[in-house]
Amino acid sequence: MRPEPANGRWARNLGGAARRVAEVLRAHGPRTRADLVALAGLSRPTVSPALAHLASAGLTTEATQAGAARTRGRPASVVRLTRSAGLAVGVDIGRRHIRVAAADLGHEVLTDREVRLDEDAEDHPYEVLALAVDLVDTVLREVGTDRSEVVGVGLGVPAPIT
Repeated sequence: MRPEPANGRWARNLGGAARRVAEVLRAHGPRTRADLVALAGLSRPTVSPALAHLASAGLTTEATQAGAARTRGRPASVVRLTRSAGLAVGVDIGRRHIRVAAADLGHEVLTDREVRLDEDAEDHPYEVLALAVDLVDTVLREVGTDRSEVVGVGLGVPAPIT
């Protein structure tokens, strides 16, 4: 059975080892198999079938590490979550700008947009938030999707820290 990718629900459908490996990839980004063994706290014989399960579900991909220093033996390959695992959106509302970025859970920024504001954001908060929502939708359209693939949003707003 293929795990369901929308909104990260696929993670609940994975077995324990596959779920743990996927969580490590989500939290730490692309990693080698050796890194996954160490970070997941699992044995290599447990990680390998977990990765095979994730790959067969289309949730991971593995490729030789670009720019890796040449040493003896095979170059290390790096495993990363694919776009079908979901997307994350970052929204930065500054005093005079709004910036939105969309990234896959493999930690690759797919696109970003910035809008400069003519007036301070704090003077027109409702209009600025509406503009931020429109910009999120624009960014998602640019990568060929909608909000259904988004599994998380980070929001930064200007505010005093006391």
